[in-house]
Amino acid sequence: MATLKKKVRASQDVQAAIFTFNFDDTMVSKAGVTCDFGATTTGAANVFEIMALPKGARVVGGQFERLVAFDTAAYTVLIGDSGDTDRYLASADLKAAGSSDLLKLWGSGTQTVTVEMSIANTDACTTGQGRVTVLFVIDDKGQEITGHA
Repeated sequence: MATLKKKVRASQDVQAAIFTFNFDDTMVSKAGVTCDFGATTTGAANVFEIMALPKGARVVGGQFERLVAFDTAAYTVLIGDSGDTDRYLASADLKAAGSSDLLKLWGSGTQTVTVEMSIANTDACTTGQGRVTVLFVIDDKGQEITGHA
């Protein structure tokens, strides 16, 4: 059955979740192993759950920034979730300073989502700092009434 629609009068601010890390910081991986982000851990990718988005969240943008270059032969980064490891970012090598926009957006907004980051580097780093910023809105949330009826 068709629904008579009305114009949207409510708006909301875009929210941000931010995860910053250094090459020698440690975190427990999804496999339950404490790993660093490149100081000594090399080879196969380690997957880290870096942020949890609230129920109904829909990703509308973001970036992976290399604030300090990772000094390794290759620094592969994937940003996604348990359903798709590179939903937001798929990279071959992101060791140089700079930034990469998140490539894909989450459309459903129906469940809490844990954002995951996979990192694989070919040799040990002695420098490197990264920041992941995920921008999101929450479906059906209104913070402010705009316009007139």
